[in-house]
Amino acid sequence: MDGVTEGRIVHYVLNVGNNIGAHRAAMIVNSWPDLPVYQKEGRVNLHVFPDFGNDGDMYNSGISWATSTPYDEVTKAPGTWHWIERVEPAKTSVTTEQIRAVFDQKALARQAYYAYGSVTDFKNFQGNPMPEWEALPEKIQQAWMAAARFAWNEGYQAATLPKSE
Repeated sequence: MDGVTEGRIVHYVLNVGNNIGAHRAAMIVNSWPDLPVYQKEGRVNLHVFPDFGNDGDMYNSGISWATSTPYDEVTKAPGTWHWIERVEPAKTSVTTEQIRAVFDQKALARQAYYAYGSVTDFKNFQGNPMPEWEALPEKIQQAWMAAARFAWNEGYQAATLPKSE
């Protein structure tokens, strides 16, 4: 049987104890290379790694042998082994489009503007009172939105720092 070799980790399906039918990691310790019938059937000797006493008193030593264990990828019946199931990782990544849908640059710019004001006692850089956001000229609002984009990590490539003299 292809891929069957000593040292491979597989799943063994428990056939005795508290958790019959549970899958446990097992290592192939003998693949019977000199027995063609066993090779064809995928029979192996396994060292099973049970969950100690949780799987039953017979596993208290943490060592369990499963000898001449048949391969069963279809029904995965108790007392058989199979290749470990592949589990696809959960999709937790967020797409750029999803981020942009949540990112309201005007709202963030407005919040940044008022955060600036809270530090400067709502005075601008010239010491004059800051107007409300809605009263700002469009060009100034756009400048605050550009700063918000940069803060949101969208503008690093487009941003340039003023040249120092």
